[in-house]
Amino acid sequence: MAAQIDGVFESGLQQKIKESKVLVVGAGGIGCEILKNLVLTGFQDIEIIDLDTIDVSNLNRQFLFHKEHVGKSKANVARESALTFNPNASIKAYHDSITTNNYGVNFFQRFSIVLNALDNRAARSHVNRLCLTADEKATHESKEVPTERATAEAPPTCRKLQEEEEEVIRV
Repeated sequence: MAAQIDGVFESGLQQKIKESKVLVVGAGGIGCEILKNLVLTGFQDIEIIDLDTIDVSNLNRQFLFHKEHVGKSKANVARESALTFNPNASIKAYHDSITTNNYGVNFFQRFSIVLNALDNRAARSHVNRLCLTADEKATHESKEVPTERATAEAPPTCRKLQEEEEEVIRV
């Protein structure tokens, strides 16, 4: 079953969807749902990164994974499963940690959309910082409009708690 979006979206939006380069960080419960929605919507250039492997405990909430996938890379299996929804999509998977030096500002600047689906606070903050830095650099070094970075913004009370927590961590 391939994604079919002709006539659903206005042609300009449909073209932007097809031309967007998307990074999904995390292939767990949220990341799998995001990846499925992206390919069914018509996004065709997607990269996904996750360090984890599939555990039996993942099977009840991560529908792209099945019993035969236990012990395999979440990113690689999510890629294979998502391609069954839209075989025309180009999906590149990385079985790696987003916090390594392989994924710096230059890596993030390659994407028009970054979706942060991590369950680890330190890694989420790392991705958020890289997105902000990538946008800052793109704004100063380019005449193009900065790209969108979709990361969850915590409510003001949560941001204050996070700032306090980061202060404690720095000490």
